[in-house]
Amino acid sequence: MQWPVFTLGVLSTIVMAAVVGWLLTRWQVLPGTSAIWGSAPGGAASMTLLAEAYGADVRLVAFMQYLRVLCVTSVASLIATLSGQSHQAVAIVWFPPVDWVSFAATLAVASLGLISAKVFRIRAGAVLLPLIVGAVLSNMGVMHIELPPWFLAISYALLGWGIGLFIIGWIIQFLGHYYEGKTPAFVDDLVGLLVGPMFVVAEAMFSLGWGHSLMAEIERRVGPTVLRDLAAARS
Repeated sequence: MQWPVFTLGVLSTIVMAAVVGWLLTRWQVLPGTSAIWGSAPGGAASMTLLAEAYGADVRLVAFMQYLRVLCVTSVASLIATLSGQSHQAVAIVWFPPVDWVSFAATLAVASLGLISAKVFRIRAGAVLLPLIVGAVLSNMGVMHIELPPWFLAISYALLGWGIGLFIIGWIIQFLGHYYEGKTPAFVDDLVGLLVGPMFVVAEAMFSLGWGHSLMAEIERRVGPTVLRDLAAARS
């Protein structure tokens, strides 16, 4: 039985990653808790979503996480090649038969988790609640988690595009500052890294009808923020 070696490897990875993240945060190498989430072992997509829920810089976390994925896959491929072991690639069946009842139940658990997290204001609840509830119900035999390959591919593509757009926007911003001959604002204040994403998220919330109290408080302090409201205020 190899479970002691497996357990020791997993625990040592978690401890070492936690220590590195804590040291980077304590030394203020990166803003906020970005270093902790960027160093945390686990699925890169999950860590990025959790980091966003806790206010960390998603771009930095995504860069650290996917850079680690690149390093791990490169080293693993190199070791497998040097060991002389080869395995035939398994073709992915993108459209297998789908248990639509189980698929609908899986989507229902995910949707209820998202709604519950929003209603009860649970941080990262949109990720954690469906994960916990789905694992419990699946282990109890109440439901079967059904996630077809095509659905996973679309989900990961949307998530990747969202993260990629953040990083591309960051690069374009750097190029703009270089063209202007000015240094980015976060050089003097690292909190400036979070201003852009926070602004975009707030505008999206307002457009969906959420956060009316926050929008009212902003407009009370700085005035109307919509063009038609500005025109009405001037007339």
